[in-house]
Amino acid sequence: MHKFLTKYLPTCGVALGLFMSSNASAQSLVSEAPMCRGRVSLRKSCANGLCSEGASIVSQGGWHGLGLCIRDLRDLLSRKGPQSVALVGGKYKVRADQLALNAMLSGIMEAKIGRWSDREKRYLPLANGDRISAEDKVAILNSKRHAFNGMSQTELAASLDGLARVSARGGAGARKATEFYKAVSQAALNVVITPVDRGGLATFITCTDGARRCAWYHSVTSQGANVARRGALNQHLHVVRDLLRLANGNKDFGYLTDYASYGLNQLFIGPDGEQVSNIPTFATFLGPKGPQGRGAFLTYGFDAKPNGLTTYFLSQAQKNCHYAIHDLDLLAAILKQPTMARTIAAAKALSTGSAVFKADQALRAIDDTGNSGSSEFVCNPSFNYGKSATGRFFAKHF
Repeated sequence: MHKFLTKYLPTCGVALGLFMSSNASAQSLVSEAPMCRGRVSLRKSCANGLCSEGASIVSQGGWHGLGLCIRDLRDLLSRKGPQSVALVGGKYKVRADQLALNAMLSGIMEAKIGRWSDREKRYLPLANGDRISAEDKVAILNSKRHAFNGMSQTELAASLDGLARVSARGGAGARKATEFYKAVSQAALNVVITPVDRGGLATFITCTDGARRCAWYHSVTSQGANVARRGALNQHLHVVRDLLRLANGNKDFGYLTDYASYGLNQLFIGPDGEQVSNIPTFATFLGPKGPQGRGAFLTYGFDAKPNGLTTYFLSQAQKNCHYAIHDLDLLAAILKQPTMARTIAAAKALSTGSAVFKADQALRAIDDTGNSGSSEFVCNPSFNYGKSATGRFFAKHF
């Protein structure tokens, strides 16, 4: 067997080609882990005294793809148990618990991952066999070797927290793997809630009331972008939502409720980016007016240039409508949480005439007029925002 083998799998298929079970045909379990797409590797990856055995899946899409894969494998372990067997790449049989560990080890050792050094003020590469602790800051890095995607950091942290809880059911034999998942989950999360100048992805400032704390969680997709000056609204909202999920799902993460509230505060009681800092509020993202002058379309991202903070649409007009709806979906999910619903930020967001009201009204105007949007903002004519769960939620408040 070769020491190292990589083979790309079809992107439209599943990396776990077949799952073997004594009580069901393999074909009936093909879709058990649909998000585990990537290449198959036989490279031995080690960390925290644990090593991969047999075939591993190196997920596509960096830690975003890894987080989705880990979530699917967590669900598989929960449903089928650790001894269920996967046939990886069509020929390598691996137990489900080992496959989850392999995917995580490969996701660290075969990707551009770094650990922040307070002494050197930069991220240093992880070596095969290194130990990761819950006190570390560990991140997937961009072309400039900086942390850059808060969304994927929190997504992976949440997936690993869930995997750790399922793994813990395996008893003493699974203890080392469980502790490893917990350590990496915390180390990935530490990056998100640490200020940018200390290797993190957060900018903390005082809110407009002079008392509360506001925060923007930086997250970009571009490998070459200056993460401290750019960001996307949907990715900031993803971070806030996942911080709440972690806080709600694990009492050890209860403190994250405060960090989620800081992110919500910034959107609705944060200082204007032009006057105080290079970070936006929700209103910053309001763009052109909607049909019949109703409301305003949400832009996708912001760029804090030397001459001022600007926002922008994506080049594909259909994606701009998609993300505007997605922004409101995420915001609704956040505002429904009891810990957020009673905040001043929530009251501001849900007041008539607010920036959220304007974004909501522009989408309702598209519904009412049959207008698909504009040249930069095109909605699917078959989708009716007002009838969606999010549309109904905001209709109760506006």
